[in-house]
Amino acid sequence: MATINAARMLKWDRVIGSIEPGKRADLAVIDGQSGDAYDRLIQSRETTVSLVVINGIPRYGASGLMAKFGGAVETLRVGDSERALNFEQATADPVVGALSLSAAVDRLSDGLRRLPDIATERVDEPGARAASPADAGAERWFLDLDQAPADGSLVRLKPPLGLGESIADVTARQGSDDRPLIPLRLDPLTVVDDGHFATLVRNQPNLPDRIKQDLPRFYGK
Repeated sequence: MATINAARMLKWDRVIGSIEPGKRADLAVIDGQSGDAYDRLIQSRETTVSLVVINGIPRYGASGLMAKFGGAVETLRVGDSERALNFEQATADPVVGALSLSAAVDRLSDGLRRLPDIATERVDEPGARAASPADAGAERWFLDLDQAPADGSLVRLKPPLGLGESIADVTARQGSDDRPLIPLRLDPLTVVDDGHFATLVRNQPNLPDRIKQDLPRFYGK
């Protein structure tokens, strides 16, 4: 389900899915040494991920473990635990590679908060487009939701009351994606640090009841 069978279904099993010479060393290490390994994986939480190795390079994990591998790291708080991250990569985009995670979060948070101001500024970026031909001279920006239904119908999201501004709130209040942008907040990076996650899931009318009930539980909510 999580390794070789999933890789075979995608016809990626010659590259990933098992620990063998010549394959990518993509590994996840979960806390604990007792009980059934598969149950432990399914029941694991964000706080129980001790190490993540991608193509042989330790990228994320407990600070003590990550320190043994060296490399440039930065820290991230996940619940009550401290984790270390290594984004160093010779082939990284020079702009993205120069950003720390904290700097990226700050920039995203600032940009989302200032969306109305940014939307009224002159658009000089290559590939920028107006919302419609009629708006070509207005240079306004609009929220364009990903994964819209193929028939063009609107997916309406029910707002979780009292949670402050989020993309779900904005979409529900506006009723469509063809109105000007307003300030948004960046969601927390982890579910364990997002006190609104369970309520957001349960208030989505497009999800089956079983997912509404079970998904938060798998995150310890």
